[in-house]
Amino acid sequence: MREFKFRGKRVGNDEWVYGDLVRESGETYIFLDFVNTRLIVSKSFHHLRKMVVDPKTVGQYIGRKDKYNKKMYEGDFVDVVMHEDVCNPSTKYLIEYHNTGFYLKGKDIEGDIGFVEICGGDCCIKSMEIIGNKHENPELLEDTL
Repeated sequence: MREFKFRGKRVGNDEWVYGDLVRESGETYIFLDFVNTRLIVSKSFHHLRKMVVDPKTVGQYIGRKDKYNKKMYEGDFVDVVMHEDVCNPSTKYLIEYHNTGFYLKGKDIEGDIGFVEICGGDCCIKSMEIIGNKHENPELLEDTL
């Protein structure tokens, strides 16, 4: 089963929080992950687990992990190593949602901006490593786009 998970930076302290995304009454919230707990129906507990986040920082888990087993999210910068038979063997990309799925956005060998599909199984990508994200490392945009 596909895992639906989001992250966002808390309003007020810039801490990353991970869990379920909810937009309600003009606010954006992340409900924190529950680890080895059962659902408890309690208003006070409910509010302790609901964190207000900056909507510009929200990104969805893409269902893949990098070569160090770290979960990759929309908005992450990744260093990608392609298989040897690909024209652009290694470069930096930004993970973005585009049309119908998650893609790697970056410059091709001619320097034009384009998208590379993030596919499962046998494809052009050999490995990926998270090197930052667009919220904490905006300087990586220059290298990527």
